Amino acid sequence: MERKLTGRIDQVEQRLTDKIDANSAKIDANTVTLDKIAVQVIENREQLNKTLTREEYKKDYNELLCGQDKMMTILTRIDQERLLPRRGSTG
Repeated sequence: MERKLTGRIDQVEQRLTDKIDANSAKIDANTVTLDKIAVQVIENREQLNKTLTREEYKKDYNELLCGQDKMMTILTRIDQERLLPRRGSTG
């Protein structure tokens, strides 16, 4: 009877060892996946830190529009001066 019990214990131990080994392989695979995810999160965070906030974008966009308005004012003035007859010129 003791042999039968020892044999049974050995079978249970082997099944448990097989399950532990299978789970260990899954854990290793998940660890690799988690490492890849962690790297991706770090890269994404770095990219987000490089992007403008909405307020920074609005400020930069407003500066751009103001610069374009000033350029248009100057170009309009140049066009008007070109079209107006010059004083003192005979024409």
